[in-house]
Amino acid sequence: MKRILFFAFVFASASAIAQTEGSAFTQTGHAASLTFATDYQCVGINPANLGWKRKYPEKKATFGLGEIGYSLTTTAFDRAGLKDQFFPSLMGSADDFTYKEKVAAAANFNGASIGANIDVMAFGFSYQTDSAGGFAFTISDHISWFSEFNKNTADIMFLGYNAPYFEYLALDLTGDGIADDTIANGAGVTDAQREQVVSGGTYNGQHAQKLINGSTYDFLWYRSYGLSWGGRVGHGESVDWFVGAGVKYIQGFGMIDIHSDGGDYLAQSSLSPGFKIDYGENASKNPSHRSGDSMEPVGKGIGIDIGLSAIVQEKWKIGLAYLDLGSIKWDGNVFVAADSTVSTLDEDGFDNSNFFDQADNFASDRGIYEWVGVSEVKTKLPGTLRTGVGYVASEKTELGIETVLPMSDEAGSMRKAAINMGGSYRPAEWLSLNLGIGIGGNYPTRMPFGITLGTKDGTWEAGFGQRDIRSLFGGGDPTVGMCFGILRFRV
Repeated sequence: MKRILFFAFVFASASAIAQTEGSAFTQTGHAASLTFATDYQCVGINPANLGWKRKYPEKKATFGLGEIGYSLTTTAFDRAGLKDQFFPSLMGSADDFTYKEKVAAAANFNGASIGANIDVMAFGFSYQTDSAGGFAFTISDHISWFSEFNKNTADIMFLGYNAPYFEYLALDLTGDGIADDTIANGAGVTDAQREQVVSGGTYNGQHAQKLINGSTYDFLWYRSYGLSWGGRVGHGESVDWFVGAGVKYIQGFGMIDIHSDGGDYLAQSSLSPGFKIDYGENASKNPSHRSGDSMEPVGKGIGIDIGLSAIVQEKWKIGLAYLDLGSIKWDGNVFVAADSTVSTLDEDGFDNSNFFDQADNFASDRGIYEWVGVSEVKTKLPGTLRTGVGYVASEKTELGIETVLPMSDEAGSMRKAAINMGGSYRPAEWLSLNLGIGIGGNYPTRMPFGITLGTKDGTWEAGFGQRDIRSLFGGGDPTVGMCFGILRFRV
């Protein structure tokens, strides 16, 4: 069975890229969340912070609902390109590409990367005491995507069988869907002939590993149910020490991991029936076959977070955390692909930039991969190691800097280390302004900004943040994203 599933989900969701504060809207803008985050919002950042003194001593419980953060970045467009080309396609208001526009789109994506992620905390609760430390429970979804294209993959994605890789084109001259003639592929092919093409082929087929060398396609969606604890374990004249740990039960809804880098080649996937991928006539022969169309889990696993923090002279905060240590076993709709030779293709490429609606174009039996169903595969969680230092300059001002190091190279992982720094300023008891700068991860340099509003006694908080305020003014590689929440309470 052949698939081209790695194109089917180029935008199956809106990578962990460098959205290092997840859905914690009060942390957006700091950039360096490790020494700022407290209560349930420190889950996934540093569980040791659950043991810190409460900001409002009389309120021990904190809970929140529906906190959301998302980001999208690409080197294929500037901000104007995202607005004029990409977003209209997603909204269904863009016309289909002409052949010339397909050629231009392929050129834009040649050597380009795309990263996106969504973090949704459906529910978070924490209860912090002076004697036993703090406890937290959270339910969160994490969706990530990262793609990077070489010339061949960009060409095939948009041009399909018209891509220069294919040396000859099979034409249907009578409109019956059957090839009647074959011509050489090249600049001399007319637009009318392009309309008659039903497949493309090459006499010099390359193995998939070579064809996509330098390209990456990874997608990960999982839901976590986390229970965490953090408490003070040491108290001195000038230093308080805290430790924390958390365990998460993981439900996996989708995974794609396809990459080729020299001799390192991998192609595997596991996707919930809710994605409605047509796996062809032989789908039921897959030992991990799942039928239906519900968005049910196709993987499960366990994740562990451990953290350490110290507060020195009530001024300096030091943190260290290892997050997402664990794995997911995928046992539903699991496919792997061998390094087969790519000789023909029967798809014409994307008609516009709406990758969602056209996903199934490349999930048919006519793709370039030989996919084989297997019973299960296991992947590591996208683990990270975070270290940071914070400084409380005054009652109104706090600063911080941190590094985030990737500890895994599997689907959902950061591609390189990130360095984040920033601060928080409270001009009033009910208002907090956050500003920072982030470098590295899977995103270009960015400048996040956030605002948090609330009652003076801390009973209620709401806020929103912009992932990169520089992108609002155009130029460079844009990062479009926000984080917001309105239902956060302390009692």
